[in-house]
Amino acid sequence: MDGYNVIFAWEELKGVAAKNLDVARRMLCDLMSDYQGFRKCELTVVFDAYQVKGGTERAEQYHNIRVVYTKEAETADAYIERATYQLGREDRRVRVVSSDNAEQSIILGHGALRVSAAAFREELLQARGEIQELVQKNNLAGKARPMREALTRALPRSRQSALGGIPRRPLRTCLCRVIITAAAQALTGFSRHCFDKIGHTATRGDAL
Repeated sequence: MDGYNVIFAWEELKGVAAKNLDVARRMLCDLMSDYQGFRKCELTVVFDAYQVKGGTERAEQYHNIRVVYTKEAETADAYIERATYQLGREDRRVRVVSSDNAEQSIILGHGALRVSAAAFREELLQARGEIQELVQKNNLAGKARPMREALTRALPRSRQSALGGIPRRPLRTCLCRVIITAAAQALTGFSRHCFDKIGHTATRGDAL
């Protein structure tokens, strides 16, 4: 994923970036962490650092995703082109999230597919809906243990500690409240805030 390309393509994150770019980066990474935990895919977010004088390429693990900062004089596009070429040689299925149309021919030549920032935004909304449906179905079933296991499977390992506070045998009258509270704690504040704004925008029919 081309991190800055997505940030400035989504109005929700673009507004945050205008005030604090670090916060926008963290919000995007939190959203991607939750997405990865649900979809169980390998996910890398790439941020440009080509204008940082003397900057060297740096990669770090953020929860369950990989975040890469490019070296000086290297754009995110250049890094993604190099990465897709290598992954293509390993016969891996690769999708690149970017709205840069110029990248499409190069990416396709490496055997990868390009997904626009707007299209991927819809995938996030769909994933959010599936998670909410999963929670609702388990709440209606009135079973605490399957709910705990379902949330554990759906969330990255680093977020699962919030589920530890769910009683093993909660009263049926308060089961729904306990489960919803645990699920809300398991998602970070940034992710919930951004998901809410994205969902509200989708409801109004606005497009990025």
